Amino acid sequence: MNGGSRGRVVVTGIGVVTPAGIGLERFWHSILRGTSHVRERTFFPGAEKRGRAAGVAEFEPQSLFAWDRPAEAAGQDRLFRIAETAIFEALSGAGLDNSAGKPLMAEAGLYVSSAIGPISTMEAIVREQSEGAMTPDDAWHAFSFGHIAAKLAERCGLGGPYALLPTGCSGGCDAVGYALAALRCGAVDLAVAGAFEAPVTPLVEAAFARINATSSRDCFAPRASCPFDTMRDGFVLGEGGGALVLEREATAIARGAIPLGVIAGYGSVCSAFHMTDIHESGEAIARSIELALADAGVSADEIDHVNLHGSSTPMNDVAEANALRKTLQNWAEDMPVTSLKSQIGHALAAANAIELAAAVMTVFRQVIPPTTNLFDQDPRVGLNVVSPWLRQAKVRNVLKTASGFGGIHSAVVVSRYGA
Repeated sequence: MNGGSRGRVVVTGIGVVTPAGIGLERFWHSILRGTSHVRERTFFPGAEKRGRAAGVAEFEPQSLFAWDRPAEAAGQDRLFRIAETAIFEALSGAGLDNSAGKPLMAEAGLYVSSAIGPISTMEAIVREQSEGAMTPDDAWHAFSFGHIAAKLAERCGLGGPYALLPTGCSGGCDAVGYALAALRCGAVDLAVAGAFEAPVTPLVEAAFARINATSSRDCFAPRASCPFDTMRDGFVLGEGGGALVLEREATAIARGAIPLGVIAGYGSVCSAFHMTDIHESGEAIARSIELALADAGVSADEIDHVNLHGSSTPMNDVAEANALRKTLQNWAEDMPVTSLKSQIGHALAAANAIELAAAVMTVFRQVIPPTTNLFDQDPRVGLNVVSPWLRQAKVRNVLKTASGFGGIHSAVVVSRYGA
């Protein structure tokens, strides 16, 4: 899919909403401290061990959660408020929120992802209908995933093509990958790509607990998410969103924008191995990495850091380690790796959009954020995990990996601009 003839695709703006902070700078400085922002939280006290911890963004008072109030018109869900906040920050950071930027926004593409959509509004609608209450005429929009992208495009003033990619927990990487393809082929000159989730609700908590996906450890809640550690037993649900403004280098330079990094390559595969499980061999993950490296024109020895999916599940962390050994070979054991899910939990599709924001900041600032809660690394993982402190390093290229239910595995290569 390499489209180098049209020039590189650069990142000129980033917006984030996370449990570690709202806004790029607050988020970045927070994750560099390596502090867990996972907190005790459950809708079923005493009834469920799993799902009792979550990474929740300090975005607004708890009373404003959609599942605490009557169902509203679609588009009022917490998901949309998170998405708008991240997108507007990214546009502002890219210098597009002025009269000169408006014409570019009017033709900009929007490529977004969400694994479960405006679930809190869906839950409220179903609950109210089961009780015989009247719901708004446009309530059905909450169940139309395509409406998410349409509504965000309308609200954010983005007039180009839009698409929503419901590819699960690889969604953030996939949104960026599709935006990359659109920019390379000339469909758009500028695009916003990202993923957003607000899944900390009764139904989602119960569903993931039911399939034993979330952690059930009886421990201090901030330690529940512990990627690569022998004690890991499931992920911790999180929420948030990440948005990146992508544009062709020529467009960015012509308007005086400052490139923060380069989206150099993307690869994605589907193993179809199991609906929720990952094969321990990591073969499919390795294939996605190989595709991303080839697309970027980057060799294994040119990767300086890997921002892993690192979900804190027993299977994922071993499979990723095996995939790195297959693709990076001699460099795998010494490669600095990290997982931000140790600090903010797993925000499903939004997780790797947030992690891509961190990857861009790593190449821009030359600092690798740490993994927290690593006390006894699983020998089957055996990687050079950056923990417990941040690490200053010369980073030319970052590899970002992601995996999702259904067997989807995606990877993105982020490169330092000007390197």
